[in-house]
Amino acid sequence: MEDYRYPIVRRLVPKWFFEIVVHICAVVVAQPLLLLTLCFPIRAMLLPPSELSYGPFPSAYISLAAFSPLLSTARKLGIPLDTPVLHVGDALAALLALTAVYIQKKTDDAMYAYQEAKHGAMRANPSPRVIEDGEPLPAQVPPEFYPGFPTKGIHAVVRHANFTSEQTFWLAQGLLGLGAGPAAPRVGSCLLPPFLLSLLFLGSTTLTEWITSHRYPAYGAYKQLVGQFTPMETGIKWIWTTMRGTRAELQAELDPLVRQD
Repeated sequence: MEDYRYPIVRRLVPKWFFEIVVHICAVVVAQPLLLLTLCFPIRAMLLPPSELSYGPFPSAYISLAAFSPLLSTARKLGIPLDTPVLHVGDALAALLALTAVYIQKKTDDAMYAYQEAKHGAMRANPSPRVIEDGEPLPAQVPPEFYPGFPTKGIHAVVRHANFTSEQTFWLAQGLLGLGAGPAAPRVGSCLLPPFLLSLLFLGSTTLTEWITSHRYPAYGAYKQLVGQFTPMETGIKWIWTTMRGTRAELQAELDPLVRQD
């Protein structure tokens, strides 16, 4: 399914390039291979040595005894209660994954609510439609939705918290594979998938932000104030813009009241 970026890219590149590079290479070949690599951590967990044998730190493992009251089948099969079944890292990775899912949902909900309200206001007060024949042109945004993209809440901390959350979720899957045992081959097969996915998100985000910068001129100021993927970036930008004395000016570009004055 094509999103809003496809028509823009299609206008900017030759047809043969779009069909070969975008459709064949990126969609038909690269995406299925990427989805295949996301299964590598699961495969690593199924290979020996597994959590069914204690590693170098026995205290980090949780034995069957912790779950035996809930597992009547295990008692019937005579499985020793000291059999290790979970690693402390499993619980931490699972918590990380669930936290990432929660943050992604909150971020997506906030973006959806903002965009629905903005486009509803635009439909209620339509402006003359501009035909784009090349690069994206500045969009007409209702004053109450200036600068045209969300800048409050989580979007005041990270520009793409939903992308960060999804990358973190798949990193957590890789950590589950690493926790299954100390074998060296696990490292590559568990960390390669989230690394490749991060490259995909980096390319996708670069295109998204290029389009957004053309449609909403204030996005340049927003990029200088808020980090792309992590709050740490935002902290560094806060220090940098404060030291340079440009922070107030950049914030004014995102403030509709200052803009109207």
